[in-house]
Amino acid sequence: MQIDSLKYLCHCADKYEHQSIEKYFAGILSSVKAAIYDSPLNNSLVSDYSHNMEFQESEITIQALNLLQKVVSTQNSSLLKIIFQDEDMKSIIDSLVSAGSSYESLPQSKQKLYSIARILSVVAKASTASCNVVFESVFLRLLGTQNSVT
Repeated sequence: MQIDSLKYLCHCADKYEHQSIEKYFAGILSSVKAAIYDSPLNNSLVSDYSHNMEFQESEITIQALNLLQKVVSTQNSSLLKIIFQDEDMKSIIDSLVSAGSSYESLPQSKQKLYSIARILSVVAKASTASCNVVFESVFLRLLGTQNSVT
């Protein structure tokens, strides 16, 4: 049932006015994060960050990420601000910035780190504009060249 709901929302995302989507986007983002948090994390990722990252994603996770990508690609940048103002997102990015190149200082919750990384990946793929926002908000900050844009 949850998969069908996610598919339905994905289908409807481009049909609704921006204000309708924005009104419920925090809830959509929360549901996407919950779906990713519940997906199994590959044990090799937990023990070693240098290997290829291969994940076993459930159908629910795949549909949740499809929904996120569809919503972000069809709506304006105010949704990106909601993503980057999310407490989990800010917390993980701040942890990564403060950790620098030290793997020992990475956030305790590898599942949360994985989830945020998947969200950033999907948002970056949604459109050129959203890719630019991810780059400016996260990667330049990680390199220490600029503070967060949003």
